[in-house]
Amino acid sequence: MRVGGKKYNKFISIFALILAVVFLFALLFGCSNVDEPPEYENPPEQSGPSEDDPPETDDPPEEDPPETDNPPVDNPPVDNPPAEELPDDVYAVCDGVTAEYMGLPFESGEAYVHANRTSLTGTGHDYQPLTIYWKESVAPYTVEFAEAEDFSDAESFVTSETHLTPGVLIPERGYNVRITDGAGEVVGTKQFVTESGVRWITVRRSRGGSGASNVRDLGGMAAGDGRLSYGKIFRGSKLIPSSSQTAGGYEYSCGILSERLGIKTEIDLCGARDDGGQTSSPIDGCAYVKAPITGYTSIFSSDVYADSVYYDKSTPESIAKIFALLADESNYPVYFHCRVGKDRTGTLAYLIGAVLGVSYEDLTRDFELSSLTKAGRAERSMSFTYYDHGNHRQGSEDNAWEKMHSAMMSAYSGGGSLRTAAENYLETFCHVPREQIQSFRSIMISGAE
Repeated sequence: MRVGGKKYNKFISIFALILAVVFLFALLFGCSNVDEPPEYENPPEQSGPSEDDPPETDDPPEEDPPETDNPPVDNPPVDNPPAEELPDDVYAVCDGVTAEYMGLPFESGEAYVHANRTSLTGTGHDYQPLTIYWKESVAPYTVEFAEAEDFSDAESFVTSETHLTPGVLIPERGYNVRITDGAGEVVGTKQFVTESGVRWITVRRSRGGSGASNVRDLGGMAAGDGRLSYGKIFRGSKLIPSSSQTAGGYEYSCGILSERLGIKTEIDLCGARDDGGQTSSPIDGCAYVKAPITGYTSIFSSDVYADSVYYDKSTPESIAKIFALLADESNYPVYFHCRVGKDRTGTLAYLIGAVLGVSYEDLTRDFELSSLTKAGRAERSMSFTYYDHGNHRQGSEDNAWEKMHSAMMSAYSGGGSLRTAAENYLETFCHVPREQIQSFRSIMISGAE
């Protein structure tokens, strides 16, 4: 008796065939390469990363903490206005209005037009916005700024507030900051770099407050293959109040010039009509030099510029006195000014920059920066009107700045550069010895010939 012999064998054969097909299918389609794990749209959680090949994440390792909008309080932020957010601890030393003007093409960059668009309203943009904040602790606080990591060159500020606006930082410098509280505990540190830009000096307690204005460092401008040194020569407005102004604001300004900039010599370009009776410097320990000049085309005699009706022979004498002073490094740092730091001050800044090799374009930009301050209008194409209180504005309907430059080039360049023209003017008209010019250049430009 067979018990399902043929049917059973047939069943076994069919079953074996099915197994063979399943096995073959598994070989062809059901396995993946162990060296290349399958990709997941959402990778599964792992118990821990491999030490040999740690997984990439959005969070950097602990030794390099992530940048956040709100850094921890023991690492105080450097604050700029919201419109000036800068990445990677690089911060601006001038405000957005100044930066925008400096970035405009020279041909279309007149500062007065730019200032009008930004509603200047008399407050001025001659300040540094960068501010340091830290967590409240035991007052007073000592805030140190240093380029050296060991703080050997630190400049210290003392305040009872939990924030500080230094107002005197130098562009394109790396700074280390350390905040120490009244108990001697370090409550914050920071490292950052300042952007390139104009080095305004903050000399008033508030933007619209009383005090000096239009104060800036001539350093940083390109001069041939070099740059003018920072911290040597500063330009600005008068340092004494008029009868209608508050003395306290000017005292504060002079404190900044003395304590933070270390000014040793004040050069007053005002004449007897508008010098306010000043006979000495209000800056502690500072020498006072009276050197009145006329401005713009009035620095030339009528032999050079026929319409130079306000020329005064004291002008070349004063210029010679100024350059003799600038040739002696023991007189530095120097602060020079007229009444508002624009016209006569702008004229001397032109001569200083020109003889050092600064381009006409850069000198014009510096001149026009006064338009962004309380000094008011100053631009290359402006027609000036003469005022009796000072022989520093040249003639009605006269384009003073550009005509000064044209006269300089026509009379003294000999077909050469602006630097050549300025050298010839100083040597032949003002009788400044060439040795003094060379000494001045070596002081202001590293490696100058």
